[in-house]
Formats: sequence, C-alpha cells, structure tokens
Amino acid sequence: MRRGFLAWKKEAPGRPETEAESRQASVPVVGTDVDTEQTLSYAIVDGNHNDVFKVDAATGQLSVQHPEHLNFEARGVYQLKLRAIDNGPGTLSDTCTVTVNVVDVQESPVMHAGVFEVVEMSVVGTVVQGADGAPSVVTASDPDAADDGELKFRIVSGDDGKFQVNEGTGQLTVKSDSLNYELKSKYTLNMEVRDSAGNTATANAVVSILDDNDAPVLHDASRVIAENSPAGSLVGEVLSARDEDVSQSITFTIIDGNTNDDGSGKQPFDITPSGQIVVKDASQVNHEAKASYVLTVKAEDDGGGRPTRFDTAKVSITVEDVRVHDCRLWLWLRGGVPRYAPSSSRLGCID
Repeated sequence: MRRGFLAWKKEAPGRPETEAESRQASVPVVGTDVDTEQTLSYAIVDGNHNDVFKVDAATGQLSVQHPEHLNFEARGVYQLKLRAIDNGPGTLSDTCTVTVNVVDVQESPVMHAGVFEVVEMSVVGTVVQGADGAPSVVTASDPDAADDGELKFRIVSGDDGKFQVNEGTGQLTVKSDSLNYELKSKYTLNMEVRDSAGNTATANAVVSILDDNDAPVLHDASRVIAENSPAGSLVGEVLSARDEDVSQSITFTIIDGNTNDDGSGKQPFDITPSGQIVVKDASQVNHEAKASYVLTVKAEDDGGGRPTRFDTAKVSITVEDVRVHDCRLWLWLRGGVPRYAPSSSRLGCID
C-alpha cells in the first residue's frame, strides 16, 4: 500500500556570487519516500529568479546555470520552492523551500573610458573639461557597496608629463604649461582605478588639445646705419618673427625709443609693416647728436578671426661716425691774419 507523503532533508547552502556555471551547491536536496521501491524526481517550481539555479532531476543536486545573474548586490537570498514527485501509480508529490544565501565576494571596479578637451598653452592647474557634454572627471564604478568613495585613480601612461589626476575625485588638470596644438593635438591617457582590496581596472581617457591663436615670437636684434644716410635708406636686414599659426600675417610697428635727445620729437626711423627699418629723417641720424638708439618693436598677428596677439623686442641701432675732411689750407699772410686758399688750389688737405 502506497503512503502519500514525502520527507525532505532541507539545507541552506551558500553560494559565492559570480559562481562558475554548473558549480554545485554544497549538498543536494534529498527527498524520501516510504515506498522504497519508487524513485523520486526533482524540479524547481518557484523562486528561481532569472533561472540562476537548476536542480538535477534524479539526484536533487542544486547547481548554478546562469552565474552572470548571481549577484549579492542585486539579490542576496533566494527562496527556492522545490518539488519532489514519485513514479508510483497516480504519482504523489511534495514541496519544500530551500534557502540559498549568496555570499558576497570582492569584485573588481569598472573603469569608464572618457573624452576630454583643453585649450593649448593653458596654465598649470587648468581643469580639463569633458568633451561634448561628457563628465569633466574620469569615472569608475564598483558593485561592492563597501568601496563607495574608496576608489583611487592614477595615470598609468600616455600623459607625457602634461596632465595630473586627483586620486580621489578623478579630476584631470594641466600639469605643464607647454601644451601645443601644433606639436601634439591629442593625448591618450591610460587610466587606472583601484578599490580598497587592491583590485584594479583600466581604460583610456582621450584628451584633445584645442587650437588657440599663438603669439608671434620676435627676438632682440641689432642694426648699423651710417650717419647722414638719406631718408628711405635701409637699416640692416628685415626683421622677422616666428608664428606657429603659419596662415596669419604679422605687422611690425615701432612703439618706443624712436626720438632724438633734442626734445624736438622728430623720429629718425620708421618701419614697414613687413619689418624693414628705414631712415625717416636724415637730419636726426647724426653720430655727434646721438650715437645709438634702442627701439622697441612690436610684431602683431592678425588673429585669424580670434583676438590678435603680439610680441615685442629691442632693436639696437648704432649710428656710425663718418669723418669729413676739411680740404682747406691755412695761409698765414703778413700781419698774422689767416686767409683760406680754395680747395681747388690742390695745395693739400688737413683734418
């Protein structure tokens, strides 16, 4: 005579989260039947969210079939309703609840890639901004609640000494004021995040350098001109300035030092827009009146649609002395009265 009940041995095995697929629970779920000649088969009928677990129909052994869904932070406990059914006439069944506790394990953080931008020649400490609305800091996440606020960031490589990161906030800033779009327009920083257990993850942060109007560079120079040179005479070679924005034009002007010492305010020199210094007033180019000048010259670019920039330099001009010979002969006539003989007499010259 068949008796209509089953007896269960129920355990509450603990499973580490992210358990490998098909890894068995610690003990099987066991049912008993007083009809010893009959066999039992097992099935999970409820509580198996996302089908994380499966049960061996013949042995009752629980195992993990979808480890990707086994996550302590998402669900720490499963209440599985299992059913055992015999193979007797009419079949009888019974159910029980098996509690599965998911054991938390330390998981690695996830480092997120990011895109950033900063204007060239930015000063040290300038905050690197997120590009196209992206976050202005490098970011990472960690499923372990215990690591909330404990993640640390660092730059592994790729920065060329130009950037630094706040290890606690992930904020990138400029470390060197030598960022130059014309030399390098993009940096790919390999970033690392580390959690409290020492687990790490890496991702790239791409920093684009934005072009700005570079100031021209004008160096100090020296020139020589002979005194009494006529107006329009060239004073040495054309000045030149270097500008990394090669498409821009540069205009030169004299902004200081272009006056004599007589208080007249007359200007001995002028400069063409292209940088050629010339004599403007020959009467002011006189060695005996002033033997040298130090002009301050400005070289200014056209901005290329942005605000113009400029540089200044000192140009030293030496006025050479030119000796003038007085070809006149002093003739001492009677009575000691001096008289001149015309130079056409070719009697000789004295200085």
